Amino acid sequence: MISHCPIVTCELGTAAGTPLAPGLGQVGSTVNPVTEDKAVNRKGFTLIELLIVVVIIGILAAIAIPKFANTKEKAYLATMKSDLRNLITAEEAYFSDNTAYTSAIPVANYTVSSGVTGPTVTVTANGFTASVAHNLTTKTCAIFVGTTALAPATKEGEPKCT
Repeated sequence: MISHCPIVTCELGTAAGTPLAPGLGQVGSTVNPVTEDKAVNRKGFTLIELLIVVVIIGILAAIAIPKFANTKEKAYLATMKSDLRNLITAEEAYFSDNTAYTSAIPVANYTVSSGVTGPTVTVTANGFTASVAHNLTTKTCAIFVGTTALAPATKEGEPKCT
């Protein structure tokens, strides 16, 4: 639809062909005084947009943090189990040289990983039992060789944690 009045004069309700000011209201004029005052410089995000992003990040963090904490716990348990397996190797090496197990493995033959406390080794009639703990978890792990089991270990030579 073709209008007979210029944009400026029609929006302001003036008669066709009567300009408001020199240069305004003429055909081809690009200045619109009605919207000129309402021009907004939009170079950022609104507060609502920012709040939505913060809420989404918070939800993702609430999901990820417990899973990350569980992963750290599994790593501590794996470290303790590895140390107990290494202890068995050191005890068997000591046994092959001395035909007996010991509760004091030389440091040259066995050292624990960072954060692991122990091992607490007890020599039994036909083997030994051992347990370790970690500074950053309340769980402990145990292992035994021979017939004397040490809870929570139930199979000979297999480390188990509680």
